[in-house]
Amino acid sequence: MAEIQENGNFENTRNKDTPWSNVPVLEKAREKLAPLSFEVFDGIPYFSYQCVRDFSRMFEDIDNAELRDDDVITVGFPRSGNHWTFEVLTMIQQQSTDFAKDYYYRRVMECIGDTITEKLSSFPSPRILALHTRMSRLPKKTVEKKVKVVYILRNPKDVLVSWYRLSYAAKLPENGFRGTWEEFYELQLTGEHPWGTWFDHVLAAEQYLQDNPDCRCFVLQYEKMKENAVDVIKQLCHFLGQPEAKAEDIAQRTNFRAMAEGMREKHENQVKSLLKEGEAFLVKGEIGGWKRYFTVDQNERFNSMFEEKMRGCKLADSVRPYLN
Repeated sequence: MAEIQENGNFENTRNKDTPWSNVPVLEKAREKLAPLSFEVFDGIPYFSYQCVRDFSRMFEDIDNAELRDDDVITVGFPRSGNHWTFEVLTMIQQQSTDFAKDYYYRRVMECIGDTITEKLSSFPSPRILALHTRMSRLPKKTVEKKVKVVYILRNPKDVLVSWYRLSYAAKLPENGFRGTWEEFYELQLTGEHPWGTWFDHVLAAEQYLQDNPDCRCFVLQYEKMKENAVDVIKQLCHFLGQPEAKAEDIAQRTNFRAMAEGMREKHENQVKSLLKEGEAFLVKGEIGGWKRYFTVDQNERFNSMFEEKMRGCKLADSVRPYLN
């Protein structure tokens, strides 16, 4: 059975059956959650990955993390281009076209586990750290020390399809999802799958930035990076206080084909241990791939939910042109 820790007040905070849910399919989807190893903390489900024994302690350690002046923290819902951004930022900071020596998921703070304090202190500067959870989980000293934050945004329809493909490709049932796309889709509308809903993630980011106007944040949109990587990388160079000289080289080194090949070589052992044979962390990375998965009904319900929940959200407005 799923390992669920009822922290916070999950029963009152999760959406359950939304007005946009297909309830019969949703009920079947909930049955497919049983093999997953996850816990709920403050109303949000997280994979435990067998390395987190105490979520309360881990998030307390993240909250109180000692930050350095040259730290950069990325925040993004899963499958938004987080790994891609990590490699780009590493190259900018190091002024090279070498992929990071470290494994990306070792830098995702809620995936590190109970020894996060010791591990964070062991990473050499300049550190690129990451979060998949809400911006409200950023360490307290983020704003105080003027640490730079990159919030990664991607069309949620492409995010959901990519998230499903990776979840289905997981080697171990407890780390993935063995249901159908239709079932996975319904769970994404209610937030009962790990990391909750894209909608709440983006709304939380906008709220955090409103509450913390001094936060030094660069909003990186996946689609803009795909359309003109050099331009966006130059903007990132300026944000990080680094020269633009290598922007074109970095863009070429981190295009999808080069990234996919580089990641196969760099993470061969991790891929074999975490994913089914023949699968990869990077699959297509395209814009608009959602159209091969969403039915007409799913698309209409998703659009209705987007318009209702994201009304007035400036971050959501930036992905609106890619929804059709």
